Amino acid sequence: MSILEKNFKVLIVDDERANLNILIELLKPQYKIMAANSGQKALKALKGPSPPDLVLLDIMMPGMDGYEVCRQIKSNDATCDIPVIFVTAMSEVSDETKGFKLGAVDYITKPISPAVVQARVETHLGFQYALKEVKRLYSLALDSNPMTGLPGNNSLTKRIKQALKQKEAVCVIYSDLDNFKAFNDKYGFALGELYSFCQSTR
Repeated sequence: MSILEKNFKVLIVDDERANLNILIELLKPQYKIMAANSGQKALKALKGPSPPDLVLLDIMMPGMDGYEVCRQIKSNDATCDIPVIFVTAMSEVSDETKGFKLGAVDYITKPISPAVVQARVETHLGFQYALKEVKRLYSLALDSNPMTGLPGNNSLTKRIKQALKQKEAVCVIYSDLDNFKAFNDKYGFALGELYSFCQSTR
């Protein structure tokens, strides 16, 4: 599946309507677009029930500039992993350096090149998706049984809670071997896990 087929949401932040419109028209064929014309509105959108997967952020805005918006995004545990790309007319090396130090993943200067914006947005969304997938797989690996690879207690508990919440019709079977502690004490936990798994699947 292409990265463009995953319904990513992109938040575009710029106080100039013309700049907003250019980026919206450029990206809306591939992504779900959110827009904000101030730093305050951008932060409010980020706290909503459906936050964006990436932020395109202007720097020069009245009230709260893009640097401060980025700082707040990166200091909040709920939003710190969302990639921020500055899109700005500020082209000095010191401006770009400050943006990266605040946690931005990229820096695009105006006037923009449409092809460059599209390529960088797609690249960073791809990185973001890959990172989330690695974290998900790592979490599963940590919770899985080392001998069988089957889901562990945390995954099972989460699945049962989900079924209860959604009033889903599921069947839960719990099995146990009586007095198995003696086997584990003599042969070790790893062999005990493998033996109990083989017995439960016979």
